[in-house]
Amino acid sequence: MARSSSISTGVGVLIAVLSLATLTLFVLTLVFVGQKQTAEQQLAAFRQETDEIIRASERNLGSVRTLIDSAKRDNRSLVGALTEQFGDISQLVSGSRGDSLTSLKQRVEGALRPLGGSNLVSTLADQRSSLARSEQRARDAEAAAAAARSDLENQNALVRQQGEQSKTTIDALNAQVRGYRQELETFRGDVQEAVETAGAEIERTTREAGEQRARDADQIARLGGELAAAQARLRELQGTRPGERLVADPEFALVDGQVTVVDNAAGDVVFINRGRRDRVFLGQTFEVYSDGSQVRPVPVLDPRTGQTSEEFPPGKAAIEIIAIEDATSRARVVRPRARGVGSRAHSIAQGDVIVNAVYDPAKVYRFLIAGDFNLRGGTPTPLGRDDVRALITQWGGQVVETLSGEVDFVVLGERPVVPPQPAGTASTEVISFFVQKQNEAGQYERFLREATGSEIPILNQNRLLTLTGQAGLGAAFGAR
Repeated sequence: MARSSSISTGVGVLIAVLSLATLTLFVLTLVFVGQKQTAEQQLAAFRQETDEIIRASERNLGSVRTLIDSAKRDNRSLVGALTEQFGDISQLVSGSRGDSLTSLKQRVEGALRPLGGSNLVSTLADQRSSLARSEQRARDAEAAAAAARSDLENQNALVRQQGEQSKTTIDALNAQVRGYRQELETFRGDVQEAVETAGAEIERTTREAGEQRARDADQIARLGGELAAAQARLRELQGTRPGERLVADPEFALVDGQVTVVDNAAGDVVFINRGRRDRVFLGQTFEVYSDGSQVRPVPVLDPRTGQTSEEFPPGKAAIEIIAIEDATSRARVVRPRARGVGSRAHSIAQGDVIVNAVYDPAKVYRFLIAGDFNLRGGTPTPLGRDDVRALITQWGGQVVETLSGEVDFVVLGERPVVPPQPAGTASTEVISFFVQKQNEAGQYERFLREATGSEIPILNQNRLLTLTGQAGLGAAFGAR
């Protein structure tokens, strides 16, 4: 019985202990649950505060980890390190550690805007480069200024030297002037003496001139009587032969020689009575006529214009000198006038006359050239005058530039073409060209008018080519 009671007591105690333990565990559980809830609330608040500083997604970024590691090495928090760095940057940029990011950004942007930069570092780099260039330009300017100062000093020295030389020269000139003055005084005395002598000479010359005028008056009276007698004789002759005029033969109608021999067996070869002593040349051409009366202009109708002009008729042939003796020359027929269709036989006969307007065995003809020509075919131009000049001078003629009584022939081409008058805003070259052409046309008209009034023979291009044996020898000048 006692043993049973002991067991019952032990069970009771065990139950009591277990109950107490259970109660204690329950209480502890309640305590732990409360602490856990508090801790969770604190953790949530901490996480919220931490997210405000840095989010979980940002902690593992490389740049963030670098900042965290740097802060750990300095035994600082990330925020403390960033705050310190921002203060340093603010101090570096604005000189004050108290600027906010917004104010600092506004100040940086305000400073960059006039410079046209996009960021502070590149803008500073550009400014440093610009400053370096400015410094280099300043150094160059200083060097140039030093060189200019050196040149100025050299120029001043040269001016001083030249001034000294000028003074020496002026002194020498003054000495020469004094000498000239003395010579002038002497010359004045000589001039006075010469004037007195000249006065006496003038009186003598005047007296002799009066005597000569009296003798000339007597001679003029005598010649006037002879002229009156000659005019009376002329009127008498004109009365006996009405309708005729006594005029000199025009010089261009005179022949230059004759054909002496026609050698048909040699193949269109003739001989003329002009040779080395008559100044003929190898290659010289002549127009051949039956007699000198044919060498005169005849009316020719121009089918293009319907106008009639006087032209020289072509001869029966043209010949070219191929061999020269002292008094004779051998020539070949270069332009025959065929006797029949398809025939090249010439009709030159012994006794025919030869003509070349440029050539004369006894004198040198003088020619004046004006107008536009084209001996080579095509539109006449001023350059064609060179060909006419060559054609005249190669046969011994002389080309002159002014119209005078010594001119034998005036060779006129086409009237120079004057372009329309340019506007006042035209270039100097255009205006000069217009004035030149206007002057050439005026000179052409003056030569034509003066030659016609003075009865100087006028040759156009066709007349010149015909009378020199060049007509029809080729499409272009010098084509043979």
